[in-house]
Amino acid sequence: MAGVVAGLLALLRGPQRTWPVAGGLAVAAVAIVVARVADLPQEPGPVTALALAVLVGSGIRTLPGPRAAAVAAGGFTVVVGTWLTALPDAAGFTVVTVVNTVTWLVAVALGIALRAAGRAS
Repeated sequence: MAGVVAGLLALLRGPQRTWPVAGGLAVAAVAIVVARVADLPQEPGPVTALALAVLVGSGIRTLPGPRAAAVAAGGFTVVVGTWLTALPDAAGFTVVTVVNTVTWLVAVALGIALRAAGRAS
């Protein structure tokens, strides 16, 4: 369910990126907590991770500096939450944690690169 909501937010984000990005990060954070408390599979899954990558990357690229930094920090918080939920079972290294970490890193790198390219042109 979290993947569907985050995916829809990524697809329908429009020109005002703050609320869709914040919503996607909130959905992922809630999914992490619910999955841990209810003993469900680890969240956010690959679909949610990819949707968050789109949201975080586009937020970093288009939002003003302080909001872009907050988006990057929010994405990092989701990644840390994913790692913390995996620690008792697999020392943090699960497919979900690695996918979330890599997609966040790529989103931040691409968001910064596209932001710099847009300002240079």
